Amino acid sequence: MTKHNGSIEQVRVWAALGIVCFHAQSGLPSIIGYAGLPAFAILSAFLLGDVRSAQGPRAVPLARFTERRARRLLVPWAAWLAFYLVVDASVVAIGLRPRDWLDFNPLFGTRIHLWYLPFVFFGLVGIRLAAPALARLGRRGVIAVAAAAGVVAAVVVPGLPWITQLPLPAPQFLFAAPALGYGVALAQIATIDDRSTRQLAASGVGGLAIAAAVAAQVAHGDSWIPYGLAVPATFAAALAPTEVGPVARTLAPLTLGVYLVHPFVVGVIRTSGVMARLGLPDETTFVWAFGVSLGAVALLRRTPLRFAT
Repeated sequence: MTKHNGSIEQVRVWAALGIVCFHAQSGLPSIIGYAGLPAFAILSAFLLGDVRSAQGPRAVPLARFTERRARRLLVPWAAWLAFYLVVDASVVAIGLRPRDWLDFNPLFGTRIHLWYLPFVFFGLVGIRLAAPALARLGRRGVIAVAAAAGVVAAVVVPGLPWITQLPLPAPQFLFAAPALGYGVALAQIATIDDRSTRQLAASGVGGLAIAAAVAAQVAHGDSWIPYGLAVPATFAAALAPTEVGPVARTLAPLTLGVYLVHPFVVGVIRTSGVMARLGLPDETTFVWAFGVSLGAVALLRRTPLRFAT
C-alpha cells in the first residue's frame, strides 16, 4: 500500500508548494502553507516507520538503514548548508548586509529551513532503534504508544517551563515531533486487513491528533491549522492509494530539492523586484517561486550535483 501510491505523491507535491507559500507569503496563506511540513514528516515516518517489519531475516540492518538515510538526508543538508553559507557570506562581504546578520548554527547553518533534514534523519534512526522494543507490543500497542507520544509531544512538552529557554531549532523540532508519532501509528494502521477496522483506527488516531492540535492552540497559542490540514490529508492518502499520474510522477521526486532551494529563489525574486517590473501581484510570488524551484531542481538532477537534491 505504501509503494507507488499516487495519493501520497500528490500530497508531497502540495506539501512542497505549501512550504514555499509559507516562506513567500504572510498571514493566513502562510499558516495554511506550513501544513506542508507536518505532512512531510508524517509521510516520512509512515513510509519508513513500520517497526514490526524492521524485525526478522528480511529486515534491513540498522547500519545500512542509517547509511541510506544519511545519504538521502545529511548529504543534501551538508551541500546546501555550504551553499547558503557561501551565498550569505558573499552578501555580507559586498556590504548588502551588516556583518552581525551572518549567524551560523551547526544544525542549519545560516538558513533556518535546513533544520528539517537532521531532524528527520535522527527521528527515523531513533524510530529504527526503538523498533525491537515497540514490535513486542504488537500492532495495537504500537498504534497506541505512537499516537500517545504524538499527543504528549503536541500538548504537554511545549508547556514545560524550560522549553522556552532552548535555542533554535528546538521550537521547530518540537513542532514537528508529533508528526513522527502519528506517522508510525499510521504505518501500523495501514497493515490492518479489515477495511472497516482500518478506517476506524485511522479516524480515531486522526481525530486524536487534530484534537491535540486544537488543545495546543488553547494552551500554548500554537495554530491548529497545520496539523488540522496535514493529518487528514496524509491519512487519507496513505489509506486510499491511487495510480501515480504523469504530473505526480514527474514532480514528486523533485520535492526535497524544492524544499532546499526555494528560499534562495524567493530571495532572488524579492531582491530583484521582478514581480513589480512584470506587473505581477505579490500574492503570486509563491507560485512563481515554486515553478522556478522545480525547474532548478530538475536541471540539477541532470548534473553531477544530483546528490544534493
